Amino acid sequence: MMTTAAMVLYEYIVTLGDEVDLFWKRKISSASIIFFLNRYLTILGYVLDSGTFHVQTDIVSSTQYRACLPLDLLRYFPQAIFSSLRAYAISECNRWIASLVFFLLMGPVAVNAVSRTHTVLRLTIISRSSAIGADFLVVMVTWWKTRKSMKLYKEANIQTSYGSLMLRDGEWYGL
Repeated sequence: MMTTAAMVLYEYIVTLGDEVDLFWKRKISSASIIFFLNRYLTILGYVLDSGTFHVQTDIVSSTQYRACLPLDLLRYFPQAIFSSLRAYAISECNRWIASLVFFLLMGPVAVNAVSRTHTVLRLTIISRSSAIGADFLVVMVTWWKTRKSMKLYKEANIQTSYGSLMLRDGEWYGL
């Protein structure tokens, strides 16, 4: 956990100049709000995780637990919003796909809220499967759209590779 936190902190320090140029010096927008939520809820979560808030013993008071739980669950929202907006844009404004992605990514929120009091392997599997399903859906929509682009390129006799189109369409973000 500490290694991951150190890597996230390092990345934040390295990219702070870009953040100031691209977000702090410009007008606030919905995109910048999603960016700030994603960035600072993540770092705040690591700070809280490194403390005594999530120690799995009887020492942690219920007050500390109740104070930390909403923030812990709130960290999932920026990813869900971003992924659902991505699916919405790529799927030519299909609200059903975007909604499905959003609700699948909210699965871990519900499961984690319950599993904090009931540690069960099945809940963990449901939580992870829901998030994996949402990511899979975004990847499938991107691949489908890229396949359509590849067909248009071939019809226009433009030579390109599927890999080039995937890079252009942003699918390699997960690798």
